[in-house]
Amino acid sequence: MRMTLHRGGCCGIRHIYLGPGQTPSSTCLEKAAGFSAQLGEATNGECYTGKAFPQETHLERFDRYLELDAKDRPKGIVEVVLIDYRVYGAPSNKIRKKYNQLPQWEDVLLERGFKRVSECINSNSTNGMYVYHLCRGNKESE
Repeated sequence: MRMTLHRGGCCGIRHIYLGPGQTPSSTCLEKAAGFSAQLGEATNGECYTGKAFPQETHLERFDRYLELDAKDRPKGIVEVVLIDYRVYGAPSNKIRKKYNQLPQWEDVLLERGFKRVSECINSNSTNGMYVYHLCRGNKESE
């Protein structure tokens, strides 16, 4: 799991990447404080490379990223893309079903204020893709 900037770095959207098999209760390994370069360069756009994180669950790390981001950027968008690893139009695949992120993470996102903003079939994998945004500092609230 990692938090990164959208490529280009101009819109300020942060993206939390959830890897295959990373469930809310699975273990997220300790992360040492790494090279804290200009964001978008040597860190491949990863945020918080200068911070160390303890071993914790993926849910705890997810919440830690949200908390850090809220302190650093009280306004802006955090994005998460969930993958439904069922292959549409193809035979059932037990391995892909094992890593279906939708039932494992959707309730977590919704409980934290994320909204599903888009969904589609990924043309290069035929997996379902579901895009969620958490918007802070909406224009209507100002």
